[in-house]
Amino acid sequence: RKTRLMAGGAPKHAQIAANIMRAIKPQLRAGPSRVYGSDLKVRNAASARDPNVTIDCGARAGAKTAETPWVVFEGLSPSNSTFQQTRRRADEQKIDSIDQIIVVSQDAAEAQTWRRAAHGGTLEDFAGLEAETTAPSIAAAARLVDISVGVTFAAAAG
Repeated sequence: RKTRLMAGGAPKHAQIAANIMRAIKPQLRAGPSRVYGSDLKVRNAASARDPNVTIDCGARAGAKTAETPWVVFEGLSPSNSTFQQTRRRADEQKIDSIDQIIVVSQDAAEAQTWRRAAHGGTLEDFAGLEAETTAPSIAAAARLVDISVGVTFAAAAG
């Protein structure tokens, strides 16, 4: 088993994760789902990942791993290569309970959602502060304007 040391995320990355939790948590009050930060791992047969935000709908018995993760949010960061992002998403897609993976940019008001489908999955892009990504499996939604509170994006080139 390989041990890897990881430094904490950048303030912008951490702000986006906190905003996601703040936007989603009130929507989960009536159901069995709970929102967790990156301290809770998701695990497939070969590896464990620590998404920025996990919506878990399983029983909590003090485990450090999500019992039934349904939705995970990942924040893109400049230190993540395209290869690392692709590998992370592939690992998370192997977890049968995960219905949706939402990847949020920290450089622009943009997100991409992967949803599990009968034969693989579908991708949908969202852009602009008024865009909203929905998570039907947990009856929740997150607007990019809410995810981006306190985050300053660089001016678009052009």
